[in-house]
Amino acid sequence: MSTGCCSAFSLLTRDPSSGEAHDFAVGRDWFPVIGLTIGLLVMVVGKIGGGIDPWLGAVVALLAWYGVNGGAHVVGAAAMADRCAGAPAGGALQTALLVAAKLVLLMLLIRAGQWWALVLIPAWARLGAAWCVASIPPAADDTVAQSLYDNAQQEGNATGFWALALWLLGGALSPLMWLAPLVIAVWYWLLRNRLGGMRGAAIHAGVEWSELGLLMLAAVLLGLLG
Repeated sequence: MSTGCCSAFSLLTRDPSSGEAHDFAVGRDWFPVIGLTIGLLVMVVGKIGGGIDPWLGAVVALLAWYGVNGGAHVVGAAAMADRCAGAPAGGALQTALLVAAKLVLLMLLIRAGQWWALVLIPAWARLGAAWCVASIPPAADDTVAQSLYDNAQQEGNATGFWALALWLLGGALSPLMWLAPLVIAVWYWLLRNRLGGMRGAAIHAGVEWSELGLLMLAAVLLGLLG
């Protein structure tokens, strides 16, 4: 159990290699736990800063969010953008837009006091990453993704348990997160049908894009529900 937890914490801060595929497969059931841990940190930091000003809360929360994983997820998203655009400028532009959008959405949620949504969003995003690795066939030219996929098939999978637990937890603490599975499903569909299958960089890109989508979902529902 401790080995899986340590592997998960390590591999969510950098790109896994083929030699670490077994550790990744063993540790992926811990991804939602890591997400809840990160979410609690973001909530606490955001609440402290938000007590002075919502923008300050958003800035310090975003710094904590990216700082705890070394920016690995946004770098993975940039790598995916570079590959799709065929030019380095694609990743740089996407990174700037992602960070700016995340900052604004964080400010909106902090201003509205939606603290539990901030806790649950990183957990849902990492659950989505674990699900995609185990269920989406890898791209033909990505040996790392192939190794991860093969090892994931040989290990147990607690994705269903975590999905139910987070959904029930969201209903109790933050109803804005009831529709969170839709965001994960959209990324799953895009990765499987539009991006050519699972890739190593897509693990981090999926976390980053899912977090942004979940923040946007929460902000939209907040505006609609008042």
